[in-house]
Amino acid sequence: LGLQQQWHGGVAPLIVLFYIDSSSKPLWTDKFTKSGKVASNGRVMPCLQAVLVHTGVGVPMYMETFSGRAGLLEHTESILDNLERLIGAEVSRIVVIDAEADSAPFLKRLQDNHRPWVTVLKGNILKGKEVKNRHGDWAYRDGDRLTEGVIDLSLGDDGIYQVRVVEVKHRGTGEVTTLGTCLPEDLYPAERVAKFYHDRWPFQESNIRALKQGVGL
Repeated sequence: LGLQQQWHGGVAPLIVLFYIDSSSKPLWTDKFTKSGKVASNGRVMPCLQAVLVHTGVGVPMYMETFSGRAGLLEHTESILDNLERLIGAEVSRIVVIDAEADSAPFLKRLQDNHRPWVTVLKGNILKGKEVKNRHGDWAYRDGDRLTEGVIDLSLGDDGIYQVRVVEVKHRGTGEVTTLGTCLPEDLYPAERVAKFYHDRWPFQESNIRALKQGVGL
């Protein structure tokens, strides 16, 4: 079912998240091949990069591997399309994705295709943007505070894409992490949106790291 159908009557769907990320591995070869930056050693070198979709158990449910760099902006939509064909159903689960996907047209396309999203907004996509209709001051985690509002992102000649933001003010440092989402406030309060994004670290990064260390990779 599409996102609108799932929300019909004000009833939120069963929450199942898709975490989408990429992972690069060095390719030790003296043959001519595509290169990219490998996070594990900080080098630009021949490599293979996998784009993975999983639900937080540490084992990808679908992945595609590319030679050299494979950006999330270039491959996320086609990978979700391929996954839909494999499972025979529309992928309308909430997509949690990293800041590499900070592109207003890309995020708008996800929403238009009934793929609700949560990401962290930073860098140029936030530069010069004013958070409007800021409200709330809710407790979150160990002394952090939450507020929310909306910002207008530029679609170029196609106008403005208004996005809901949840701001996480971190205890001690006072630094603010700005999360963006197309999820409606009445069904998904700020605390839940923040949890969707921050859970990607224990669910995604930590589980995969533990799995790799356990088998000596």
